[in-house]
Amino acid sequence: MSLYGATHARFDGEQLTHLRVALIDGRKPAWDGPTRDLTVIEVVDLITMGDLVYLIQRVEGLVPPGSQLMVSAHSDGVEYLIEKDGPVPGRSIVDLPRF
Repeated sequence: MSLYGATHARFDGEQLTHLRVALIDGRKPAWDGPTRDLTVIEVVDLITMGDLVYLIQRVEGLVPPGSQLMVSAHSDGVEYLIEKDGPVPGRSIVDLPRF
């Protein structure tokens, strides 16, 4: 299991299409690799394979982990990314910087 932080988002209109992610060193507050731009499908694949993905946003100079992303499968067979505990105002996917 790997730990990833998502720092930026790309949208096509209102549809999330990509996330910029990097491996996180879970033993210390540091990145463990370069950032990569992944499609939503690639992020869904990471999560379904057992990896953890958290939103990472700078708040008042600090970088606390935000919401954990999870996969939600709908009855139409489409899988979506959702925030585990629901969106936190000002710290949700839509609040990530764009790239």
